[in-house]
Amino acid sequence: MTTISQEHPPEIIEIDLPAALKYLNVVASTLEAVLSRFDDVQIPAETIYHVQLAVHEICTNVVLHAYNEQHGQRIHVKIGLAAQKRQVQIVVFDTGLAFDQQATIPPDLKQPRVHGYGLYLIHELMDSVQYKSLPGGNQWSLVKNL
Repeated sequence: MTTISQEHPPEIIEIDLPAALKYLNVVASTLEAVLSRFDDVQIPAETIYHVQLAVHEICTNVVLHAYNEQHGQRIHVKIGLAAQKRQVQIVVFDTGLAFDQQATIPPDLKQPRVHGYGLYLIHELMDSVQYKSLPGGNQWSLVKNL
């Protein structure tokens, strides 16, 4: 289902939660707790916030767009701490509608608007962002070097 680099086996934390906006703070809190325990690396609060924001944006899009806010759906999140690489790897998996990458238009930052900045922010905040439509679901893989 979801993969995290196994070059140097990372410590992995898994969260499986209902696909509802009210539970996304669980993912953010878990990320903060996990990143504050990263071995031999003092991670700035700003970096932790950037990772939280990127993952929150992905999960929000899953709830609103992949699942269209249908009750009874799930989001699976894997958080991998790769100490040798000094990075956090996050994989978000859902079984909702596929994301149409071709339909995404980068925001014009000179023209204010209310929605449409999420994917732009995710790419700006993380070092690597990949999306795959898989049989049975969707997978977002995010990497932040620490």
